[in-house]
Amino acid sequence: MLQDLDLSRVSSGFSDPVFQSQDTYRLILHAMAFPGRIMTGSYGLGDEIMMHQATAAVCLTLLDRETPLWLQEGGATSLAAWLRFHCGCPLVDDPSAAAFALILAPRAMPKLELFALGTSLHPERSTTLIQQVDTLDDSGGVSLSGPGIAATSTLNAAPLPDSFWEQRQRACEAFPQGLDMVFACGNRLAALPRTTRAQRIAPCT
Repeated sequence: MLQDLDLSRVSSGFSDPVFQSQDTYRLILHAMAFPGRIMTGSYGLGDEIMMHQATAAVCLTLLDRETPLWLQEGGATSLAAWLRFHCGCPLVDDPSAAAFALILAPRAMPKLELFALGTSLHPERSTTLIQQVDTLDDSGGVSLSGPGIAATSTLNAAPLPDSFWEQRQRACEAFPQGLDMVFACGNRLAALPRTTRAQRIAPCT
Protein backbone atom coordinates (compact mmCIF):
# COMPACT_ATOMS: atom_id res chain seq x y z
CA MET A 1 0.00 0.00 0.00
CA LEU A 2 2.87 2.36 0.72
CA GLN A 3 4.79 2.03 -2.51
CA ASP A 4 4.24 2.15 -6.26
CA LEU A 5 0.91 3.96 -6.05
CA ASP A 6 -0.54 4.89 -9.43
CA LEU A 7 -1.22 8.63 -9.33
CA SER A 8 -2.23 8.91 -12.98
CA ARG A 9 -6.00 8.71 -12.40
CA VAL A 10 -6.42 10.55 -9.12
CA SER A 11 -9.76 12.34 -8.84
CA SER A 12 -10.02 15.99 -7.87
CA GLY A 13 -10.01 17.45 -4.36
CA PHE A 14 -11.15 20.90 -3.20
CA SER A 15 -11.91 23.26 -6.09
CA ASP A 16 -10.78 26.19 -3.92
CA PRO A 17 -8.31 24.60 -1.45
CA VAL A 18 -7.57 27.71 0.64
CA PHE A 19 -11.16 28.82 1.19
CA GLN A 20 -12.67 25.35 1.55
CA SER A 21 -10.00 24.02 3.91
CA GLN A 22 -10.38 27.10 6.11
CA ASP A 23 -14.14 26.66 6.14
CA THR A 24 -13.84 22.97 7.03
CA TYR A 25 -11.24 23.70 9.72
CA ARG A 26 -13.62 26.14 11.39
CA LEU A 27 -16.33 23.49 11.26
CA ILE A 28 -14.03 20.92 12.91
CA LEU A 29 -12.97 23.40 15.62
CA HIS A 30 -16.63 24.15 16.33
CA ALA A 31 -17.36 20.42 16.52
CA MET A 32 -14.49 19.91 18.97
CA ALA A 33 -15.66 22.85 21.10
CA PHE A 34 -19.20 21.42 21.29
CA PRO A 35 -18.72 17.64 21.46
CA GLY A 36 -21.41 15.56 19.84
CA ARG A 37 -23.05 18.50 18.07
CA ILE A 38 -23.82 17.66 14.44
CA MET A 39 -22.19 20.07 11.99
CA THR A 40 -23.25 20.27 8.36
CA GLY A 41 -20.95 21.61 5.68
CA SER A 42 -20.91 22.29 1.96
CA TYR A 43 -17.55 21.10 0.71
CA GLY A 44 -17.77 21.35 -3.08
CA LEU A 45 -16.24 17.95 -3.74
CA GLY A 46 -17.01 15.78 -6.73
CA ASP A 47 -19.15 12.65 -6.58
CA GLU A 48 -16.24 10.50 -7.80
CA ILE A 49 -14.44 10.67 -4.44
CA MET A 50 -14.41 7.27 -2.72
CA MET A 51 -15.53 8.65 0.63
CA HIS A 52 -18.38 10.67 2.03
CA GLN A 53 -18.07 14.40 1.43
CA ALA A 54 -17.38 15.20 5.10
CA THR A 55 -14.80 12.41 5.41
CA ALA A 56 -12.86 13.63 2.39
CA ALA A 57 -13.06 17.27 3.52
CA VAL A 58 -11.69 16.40 6.97
CA CYS A 59 -8.80 14.51 5.36
CA LEU A 60 -8.01 17.36 2.97
CA THR A 61 -8.04 19.81 5.87
CA LEU A 62 -6.14 17.95 8.59
CA LEU A 63 -3.65 15.74 6.76
CA ASP A 64 -0.31 16.94 5.44
CA ARG A 65 3.30 15.81 5.00
CA GLU A 66 3.92 15.83 8.75
CA THR A 67 0.92 13.69 9.75
CA PRO A 68 1.48 9.95 9.27
CA LEU A 69 -1.80 8.26 8.35
CA TRP A 70 -2.96 4.72 9.06
CA LEU A 71 -5.46 3.61 6.43
CA GLN A 72 -7.70 0.74 7.45
CA GLU A 73 -6.85 -2.54 5.77
CA GLY A 74 -8.95 -3.02 2.67
CA GLY A 75 -8.73 0.63 1.64
CA ALA A 76 -8.50 0.79 -2.13
CA THR A 77 -5.12 1.48 -3.68
CA SER A 78 -6.75 4.34 -5.58
CA LEU A 79 -7.85 5.84 -2.24
CA ALA A 80 -4.29 5.65 -0.91
CA ALA A 81 -3.10 7.38 -4.08
CA TRP A 82 -5.74 10.11 -3.69
CA LEU A 83 -4.70 10.75 -0.09
CA ARG A 84 -1.00 10.84 -0.89
CA PHE A 85 -1.50 13.10 -3.90
CA HIS A 86 -3.83 15.68 -2.31
CA CYS A 87 -2.60 15.57 1.30
CA GLY A 88 1.01 14.47 0.95
CA CYS A 89 0.64 12.38 4.10
CA PRO A 90 2.94 9.39 4.60
CA LEU A 91 1.05 6.11 5.00
CA VAL A 92 2.07 3.80 7.83
CA ASP A 93 1.25 0.18 8.61
CA ASP A 94 1.46 0.48 12.41
CA PRO A 95 -1.60 2.15 14.04
CA SER A 96 0.52 3.31 16.98
CA ALA A 97 2.78 5.27 14.60
CA ALA A 98 -0.09 7.27 13.09
CA ALA A 99 -1.06 10.84 13.87
CA PHE A 100 -4.38 10.13 12.14
CA ALA A 101 -6.29 6.97 11.30
CA LEU A 102 -8.88 6.80 8.53
CA ILE A 103 -11.53 4.18 9.23
CA LEU A 104 -14.14 3.55 6.54
CA ALA A 105 -15.51 0.28 7.97
CA PRO A 106 -15.84 0.90 11.72
CA ARG A 107 -17.21 -2.55 12.58
CA ALA A 108 -13.92 -4.06 11.38
CA MET A 109 -11.63 -1.50 13.03
CA PRO A 110 -8.83 -2.68 15.35
CA LYS A 111 -9.05 -2.31 19.11
CA LEU A 112 -8.49 1.25 20.26
CA GLU A 113 -5.60 0.19 22.48
CA LEU A 114 -3.51 -0.35 19.33
CA PHE A 115 -3.52 3.36 18.50
CA ALA A 116 -1.18 5.90 20.09
CA LEU A 117 -2.63 7.40 23.28
CA GLY A 118 0.16 9.93 23.76
CA THR A 119 2.15 10.20 26.98
CA SER A 120 1.69 12.20 30.17
CA LEU A 121 4.38 14.62 28.96
CA HIS A 122 3.25 14.64 25.32
CA PRO A 123 -0.48 13.88 25.16
CA GLU A 124 -0.60 15.47 21.71
CA ARG A 125 1.32 12.49 20.34
CA SER A 126 -1.85 10.47 20.07
CA THR A 127 -3.84 9.22 17.11
CA THR A 128 -6.90 11.15 16.00
CA LEU A 129 -9.49 8.79 14.52
CA ILE A 130 -11.49 9.87 11.46
CA GLN A 131 -14.40 7.44 11.29
CA GLN A 132 -16.93 7.26 8.48
CA VAL A 133 -20.28 5.94 9.68
CA ASP A 134 -23.63 5.21 8.05
CA THR A 135 -25.69 6.98 10.71
CA LEU A 136 -24.84 10.19 12.55
CA ASP A 137 -27.52 12.03 14.53
CA ASP A 138 -28.57 12.96 18.06
CA SER A 139 -31.30 10.32 18.43
CA GLY A 140 -29.58 8.33 21.17
CA GLY A 141 -26.79 5.79 21.36
CA VAL A 142 -24.64 7.42 24.04
CA SER A 143 -25.15 10.20 26.55
CA LEU A 144 -22.35 12.79 26.52
CA SER A 145 -21.12 15.09 29.24
CA GLY A 146 -18.05 17.19 29.90
CA PRO A 147 -16.48 20.46 28.70
CA GLY A 148 -18.47 22.15 25.94
CA ILE A 149 -21.74 20.44 26.93
CA ALA A 150 -24.11 22.44 29.15
CA ALA A 151 -25.68 19.41 30.82
CA THR A 152 -25.84 16.31 28.66
CA SER A 153 -26.37 15.60 25.00
CA THR A 154 -26.78 12.46 22.94
CA LEU A 155 -24.99 11.06 19.91
CA ASN A 156 -25.87 8.15 17.67
CA ALA A 157 -22.96 7.05 15.48
CA ALA A 158 -23.35 3.67 13.80
CA PRO A 159 -22.22 1.09 13.05
CA LEU A 160 -19.45 0.66 15.62
CA PRO A 161 -17.97 -2.42 17.30
CA ASP A 162 -20.05 -3.73 20.20
CA SER A 163 -17.35 -2.87 22.73
CA PHE A 164 -16.38 0.46 21.17
CA TRP A 165 -17.57 2.74 23.97
CA GLU A 166 -16.03 0.58 26.67
CA GLN A 167 -12.74 0.61 24.74
CA ARG A 168 -12.90 4.39 24.44
CA GLN A 169 -13.50 4.78 28.16
CA ARG A 170 -10.40 2.73 28.95
CA ALA A 171 -8.35 4.66 26.37
CA CYS A 172 -9.25 8.00 27.95
CA GLU A 173 -8.93 6.99 31.62
CA ALA A 174 -5.32 8.18 31.88
CA PHE A 175 -6.08 11.80 30.93
CA PRO A 176 -4.38 13.82 29.45
CA GLN A 177 -3.64 10.73 27.40
CA GLY A 178 -6.44 9.49 25.16
CA LEU A 179 -7.96 9.55 21.71
CA ASP A 180 -9.74 12.36 19.88
CA MET A 181 -12.32 11.36 17.27
CA VAL A 182 -14.16 12.82 14.31
CA PHE A 183 -17.23 11.03 12.96
CA ALA A 184 -18.34 11.76 9.39
CA CYS A 185 -21.48 10.80 7.50
CA GLY A 186 -22.57 12.32 4.21
CA ASN A 187 -21.96 16.06 4.59
CA ARG A 188 -22.24 15.94 8.41
CA LEU A 189 -19.58 15.59 11.08
CA ALA A 190 -19.31 15.47 14.86
CA ALA A 191 -16.33 15.34 17.16
CA LEU A 192 -15.51 13.70 20.49
CA PRO A 193 -12.38 15.02 22.21
CA ARG A 194 -10.86 12.84 24.91
CA THR A 195 -12.34 15.11 27.59
CA THR A 196 -15.89 14.03 26.74
CA ARG A 197 -17.49 11.28 28.83
CA ALA A 198 -19.74 8.90 26.91
CA GLN A 199 -22.17 6.47 28.50
CA ARG A 200 -24.33 4.00 26.61
CA ILE A 201 -28.05 4.67 26.73
CA ALA A 202 -29.92 1.53 27.68
CA PRO A 203 -32.47 0.55 25.01
CA CYS A 204 -36.12 0.88 25.93
CA THR A 205 -37.82 -2.38 26.84
